[in-house]
Amino acid sequence: MDPLSDVLKTIKLSGVVFLRAQLRDQYGVEMPPPTLSHPSLRPPTPDHRLVMFHIVREGQGYVEVEGFEPRQIRDGDLIIILDDLVHSVVDVPGRATVPSASIVAEFTKTAAPPEVNLGRGDVSMRLVCGMLQFVERGISPLFSALPPYLLIPQDEGPSTVWLKTSIAHLITEAESGRPGSETLLSRLTELIFVETIRTYIDRLPESERGWLAALKDPLVGAAVRHMHERPQHAWTVAELARRVGASRSAFSARFTELLEVSPITYLYRWRIRQATNLLDDTQLSIPEIAAQVGYESESAFSRAFKREMGSPPASWRRRFEQEAAEPV
Repeated sequence: MDPLSDVLKTIKLSGVVFLRAQLRDQYGVEMPPPTLSHPSLRPPTPDHRLVMFHIVREGQGYVEVEGFEPRQIRDGDLIIILDDLVHSVVDVPGRATVPSASIVAEFTKTAAPPEVNLGRGDVSMRLVCGMLQFVERGISPLFSALPPYLLIPQDEGPSTVWLKTSIAHLITEAESGRPGSETLLSRLTELIFVETIRTYIDRLPESERGWLAALKDPLVGAAVRHMHERPQHAWTVAELARRVGASRSAFSARFTELLEVSPITYLYRWRIRQATNLLDDTQLSIPEIAAQVGYESESAFSRAFKREMGSPPASWRRRFEQEAAEPV
């Protein structure tokens, strides 16, 4: 499995479309940070994190994100808010805004996400809004490598046609209320997010650092793939360097330059990240999990797990079971 797919599988990504918005004439609406309590997607444990996204269904305007300059948006553009940032959609920069919660109309009784309206007169912009949920614990290479928010114009990247078609299908489905719509919308949001990440990787400059940039690097990317394909293997820096066709020193320096950790530290942290999911999602014993992620003894695994996660594996499993049993 390639590293991006491996990480996406580990974080248990899920999505939901929760709202359609019609903004009329002069408008300004402020959206809350993603982690605030949300009626459609409530994180089941403290390890679950929320990301908010908006798709411009029709019209044009600006998105204002806390700490950033306003950016123009138009039909088909995709906005993803990854950090806990207040953000607004306005017709012109600096427009006074109202909180989104204050304009929520009566919820319809159809299967389609409810629609809210702001202002009077002709519609200037239509939005489709949703949330993504994922598990963040231990090493989080994907989201730590992403900026606080992403704006993906509809006509950029090699997957332009696919993205445009999928976004159009999501918009149509969000307005249909057909049986099975909720499940289909969830899968579409996940697929669109994955394709957005791939588009972002394609656009990264050569000077970029971080996990996503490392995947593009011929030396480091190949080494990361080896470690993800066989995390239980007793990798050494010398063997990884030999596999990617580089000297030990050159490979180690390049890996640390891009990822800010040594190859072996990255491997150990990724093993523990996998172990958390095995503890949460399987009935495997702790010795079995230790062997599956590359530790020869339960004691060595327990020490490494506690060092990375703050508690031994048995305590982690009990904590997760207790959190999962609590009502949301």
